[in-house]
Amino acid sequence: MLAPLVWLVAATVKNGDDFFHYLFFPPPGQFSAENFQKLLGSPALATGEVRDWPALCRKLDEDGRAGRPGPAARVWDRLAPDARQTVSAVARSGKIGPEDEHPLMAALNAVLRAPDLFRKADVEGLPLAEHVRGAVERLGAGVEPGEARRLNRAVLELVAPNAVALAGRGIPFGRYMMNSLFVAGTNVLIQMFFSSLGGFALAKYFFRGKKLIMTVMLATMMIPGQVMLAPLYELIFKMGFMDSFLGLIVPGMVSVFGMFLFRQSMLQMPDELLEAGRMDGCTEFGLYWHIALPVSRPMIGAFCLVSFMGNWNSFLWPQIILHTSDLFTIPIGLNQMVGTYSQEYGVMMAGTLLAILPVMILFFILQREFISGLTAGAVKG
Repeated sequence: MLAPLVWLVAATVKNGDDFFHYLFFPPPGQFSAENFQKLLGSPALATGEVRDWPALCRKLDEDGRAGRPGPAARVWDRLAPDARQTVSAVARSGKIGPEDEHPLMAALNAVLRAPDLFRKADVEGLPLAEHVRGAVERLGAGVEPGEARRLNRAVLELVAPNAVALAGRGIPFGRYMMNSLFVAGTNVLIQMFFSSLGGFALAKYFFRGKKLIMTVMLATMMIPGQVMLAPLYELIFKMGFMDSFLGLIVPGMVSVFGMFLFRQSMLQMPDELLEAGRMDGCTEFGLYWHIALPVSRPMIGAFCLVSFMGNWNSFLWPQIILHTSDLFTIPIGLNQMVGTYSQEYGVMMAGTLLAILPVMILFFILQREFISGLTAGAVKG
């Protein structure tokens, strides 16, 4: 069980060149954070983002030695002497060796931390991301170090537009994470309310047709979810919920599994508690809210964890419903990283590692209730 997790963590600390070279972790000196940098939109250069080293080095060497005003000369002036020698050597030879690429990248990343590299005129007209454009507008009032590095990255891209990949055009992982948190959290709260309410009614009320209703509900649990995709899709389309969060939330508002889970939990609650509440003037909903729910706290923790995991990892239904990238959830966003012509396996592994963290945190918070809920009724007497 631990081997896949260890391999996942190891894959996140490999750069693009080492991803398939080591079974698990690379040597300590070759650990890399470039997968997380690409995933989180870091302005630092990563492996593969400089597409044409000779072209970049020629531009830096020519403008820097000639003293031509512009971003290339400013980058050249801030390079260390040994980095300038390497740039000149690559510019003359027209090729770069593996032993020179990483030192050059480290030198350029050091330049990107300079606070005075950019000029407002340098970045005007560039296809900047919104956060970079906002930083440009605040140039007169000063910018934060992180914003300065993003502007410096835009300046470096201006030096050789075809040689350096544009930053800020990767996947919006933060947005995907927030979308998943919103959808999963909302679904859990709604499912928990309706499931516990239905479970309370099935456990503590007696009415005509109760056994038939329970039989039909149990029968629906035997139908594979894939069979219901076509009619559910037509229903959501007619309701106008396509390509929206409502299309993800509405179909999962009620859980038959959750109703029976809470029913089994509330069957153990003494009827005398409810009778005492009625004698004190408590309403029927008050009995559910003030008596049944607090008694079922272990089952609430267990159900919340199971429901959150199911909604957090849901892939097929969001893939069918969502068409706008701004609405994608984590599984759909991770799926975009591996395509026919581009494969960002390392970035996908980093995203997968970050995606399991909320589930792990929730499990550690609810583990006591989860274990109590699973073992409820296991010991009699």
